[in-house]
Amino acid sequence: MSNNSNRRNLINQYLNQIEDNNNNISQMLSVMNNQENTLRRLLFESDNRPSNIFNPNFSNIHPTPLNRNSNHQLRNSRNNLPNLNILNLDNILNGFFENIISAPSREQINRAIENKIYSSIESPLNTTCPIGLRSFEDNEEVSIIRFCSHIFCKEDLELWFQQNTRCPLCRYDIRNYFPTSN
Repeated sequence: MSNNSNRRNLINQYLNQIEDNNNNISQMLSVMNNQENTLRRLLFESDNRPSNIFNPNFSNIHPTPLNRNSNHQLRNSRNNLPNLNILNLDNILNGFFENIISAPSREQINRAIENKIYSSIESPLNTTCPIGLRSFEDNEEVSIIRFCSHIFCKEDLELWFQQNTRCPLCRYDIRNYFPTSN
């Protein structure tokens, strides 16, 4: 009879463990659903979101201990969570997608650019401005990037360098240009 009793106890323990594992899996799925929903809100909701958009339900983030007091322990653990309002994630996420403007100094532009009348250029690399998509006029003053010899309308290149440091065609960073002294 004791063998049957031991066997019944083992089966009950095993069934209890299966039930606890199922609860843990259910809680993990709930956490994953919360994360997915938060990500969807971040990606697809308008910019009229409340300032604290990251407010997931933390009720399921702690695994359930394998005992019968798990609900009590889970409720107590919620009180010890950090305050996520101080992270200000809304500002961080909004700033993540903003462009970082990097502009060369006037000295760097003057060092790397040469201005010439278009008709005075021997064998020009291009006949149209890659920025403004206009053909150069013979008497037009154009800007040439000294390193790569790419040619641009003077005004278009000036506007370009207000937010960029690289040649619009070959991506050479003009801040790195230093003329060789002979």
